[in-house]
Amino acid sequence: MIAVWRKASYFDPGKAGASTWVFTIARNQRIDRLRRTRSRTADHLLDPTDEPDMPPSGEDIAIVAQREEGVRKALESLPIDQSTIVRLSFFAEKPHAEIARELGIPLGTVKSRVRLALNRLRTLLDSDI
Repeated sequence: MIAVWRKASYFDPGKAGASTWVFTIARNQRIDRLRRTRSRTADHLLDPTDEPDMPPSGEDIAIVAQREEGVRKALESLPIDQSTIVRLSFFAEKPHAEIARELGIPLGTVKSRVRLALNRLRTLLDSDI
């Protein structure tokens, strides 16, 4: 009721009835209280994802290095036009439209070369497994 008293000057009977206005104030105060309570309790809860990651084992490092070498070799075996587009798209993270403008080729050609390159890479990398 104190909040209603303090906000009495804001009441406009042309916008809503008195009961609607009072219920809106009560609702907003309840939401504010819930947010304050939630933020206090959230500060005290530990998130399991906050734990530091374990350092990778030697085996994990060797597996990653082997995969990287396989991808590098597979990229080198692609035609130069396909490997250039794959490098720009995945390593430089450029959108296809930007690659098309940069290389001066149609957007459809960029998309076709990406598709062909990925199919070829998949074939090459699957055969190495």
